[in-house]
Amino acid sequence: GKNYFVPMDKGGKQKERDLIKEAQQEGYQFVEDKDGLQKAKGKKLLGLFAGEGMAPELDRELTKEPGLAEMTEKAIDVLKQDKDGFFLMVEGSQIDWAGHAHDAAWAMKDTEAFEQAVNKAVQFAKKDKHTLVVIVGDHDTGGMSVGGYGQYDAKLEVLRNVTATGDFMATKINTDRSNIKEVVKQYTQMDLTEAEVVKIKGASKVANAINDVISERALVGWTSGAHTGTDLPLYVYGPNSELFRGLKNNTDLPILISQAMKLQLKN
Repeated sequence: GKNYFVPMDKGGKQKERDLIKEAQQEGYQFVEDKDGLQKAKGKKLLGLFAGEGMAPELDRELTKEPGLAEMTEKAIDVLKQDKDGFFLMVEGSQIDWAGHAHDAAWAMKDTEAFEQAVNKAVQFAKKDKHTLVVIVGDHDTGGMSVGGYGQYDAKLEVLRNVTATGDFMATKINTDRSNIKEVVKQYTQMDLTEAEVVKIKGASKVANAINDVISERALVGWTSGAHTGTDLPLYVYGPNSELFRGLKNNTDLPILISQAMKLQLKN
């Protein structure tokens, strides 16, 4: 976020330096919103679109922030101008945040956003024919299951009807929590039972309680509020992709990427 680039004497959290000013002095164009990103040109670009974390994909239309696919496409457009090639890391980080919050709709929407970003990268790689695309998670979060609460089923329409994160809905609940039914109805199309209202009203964390109700309605189970130890899929496309076959330790991946890029590692 921008706060970590701005010095404390200007309201930021950077203790010593004005990193935005330094970047501009080095020839970087600085942009702060979707419109600025679209118009940006040149070989150096710094985009900081929120003070802290950016908005979840479910809530993005309320902001001027670009989406993950838009940022990925612009990053490729900028970096491909370097004839020596480039390394780009794109993270769909809020899939993890949603898992911690047990917010199934948020997780699904940000997974969709990540898929769109992957498509931008793969489309470029197919055309370029010299680009390797590696897609992997650093861990699973929440232990999401299809089916739960004693039922082996899924009700995905429940999630498709959700138009805001639990965190956002919680900001719309008034101080005496008397409008819970109305808020949840507006953003989920769900008519809460009295028991569900009581659960949300008495919760220490309103957002989590809303998410729990939605998850149970959708039959999405959760095993943890933290990271899990499950193995993750690893997808690779492009030259030297055969290096990545099989079961790998996470610490193998940067070494394999460096081999694919023909970099010399120092001990």
